[in-house]
Amino acid sequence: MSVNPLFIGDAAPSFPRLEFIKGQAFTAFEPGQVYVLECWATWCGPCVATFPHLSQLQQQYPQVTILGAAIWEDDINEVRQFASEREAEMGYTLAFNPAATAEQPGDIPGSWLKPSWQEGIPTAFLIDQQGRIAWFGHPMELDAPLAEVVAGTFDIERAASEYRQWVKDSMVAERKVLEKQLMAFSADKDLPGAIAACEAAFAENPGLEQVLGLEKLALMLRLPGGDAALSYARQLKEKFGDSTERLRQELGYIIVDGIEVNPEIDRQDALLAFAADTLLEAESQAVESGEWITRCHIARSLTLVRFRQEAWQDAHQYALKAIDAAQHAGLHEDIIQALNDLAAQCQKNIPADDKPGKKVVCDGDRCWLE
Repeated sequence: MSVNPLFIGDAAPSFPRLEFIKGQAFTAFEPGQVYVLECWATWCGPCVATFPHLSQLQQQYPQVTILGAAIWEDDINEVRQFASEREAEMGYTLAFNPAATAEQPGDIPGSWLKPSWQEGIPTAFLIDQQGRIAWFGHPMELDAPLAEVVAGTFDIERAASEYRQWVKDSMVAERKVLEKQLMAFSADKDLPGAIAACEAAFAENPGLEQVLGLEKLALMLRLPGGDAALSYARQLKEKFGDSTERLRQELGYIIVDGIEVNPEIDRQDALLAFAADTLLEAESQAVESGEWITRCHIARSLTLVRFRQEAWQDAHQYALKAIDAAQHAGLHEDIIQALNDLAAQCQKNIPADDKPGKKVVCDGDRCWLE
């Protein structure tokens, strides 16, 4: 792939190598025209979910060319068949980006996705009348920037400035470098090497520890001794706990998940006690904010911690809290069912003399005593 990142405001990369499946074929982004290059695949469920929305946008803006390019596919005939079966849903131009061009000129993943750090699909790129990248992201978020670009009111200088600031603040480039190193160490099953790579990256870019410190902790939890992991968990909380909400929420889960992966780790009681304290602090703040998804995540993590501590009654109560929060957040019924299964597992472990005198009945929506 190109070594140069792709920023908002940059000229669009060279036109990709495409074999058109539906619509009028073309070979360049013409000046004065607006284009959407949307990356999808037949095996990508979230991509399929965007088809009707993209079709609606194509109807709304007939002067815009929306081009859905199938990537990471091996057989164009399978893609053709897939598109034919969904003719009514995919009311826009369709093409196939041959996998044989991977990492070569014309390859969409190498020339478009990776330089913009958009490594998943669906991803859409909005190209303005001057051939510049005006926006990229999930197709379901395309409406507002597309409307402004078509109307000629899109402030691309401001968008470019804000995006470059985000790149700097999020350290996305540095993160990707470290993540690639960690993948290589993981493939070699070299945990000490991966931890050392984290420490070297944090020493060079101290701000990186705030966003990837939890990755280092997860690696440390896979080693036999728990003292170093516990010490680092405390260090992370002390350094970033007051300023990074995600860290407070994730610390507990990272620890209990680490123990599940490495049940032989030392200092389990101390690790779980630390996880519980951190999660309880996060729960108090989440209740004040009223964020139901966050409350669900925290309650589930506390369920797992209390389950590990064999505090079955507490574990069951937190599982019920997680179910309630999931319902308030409108989460998918599969998630709610999984939480109900977790609650049932907790309840099964409660000793008979600790259970209420009456039977607890739950219907997935509410619980009561009979």
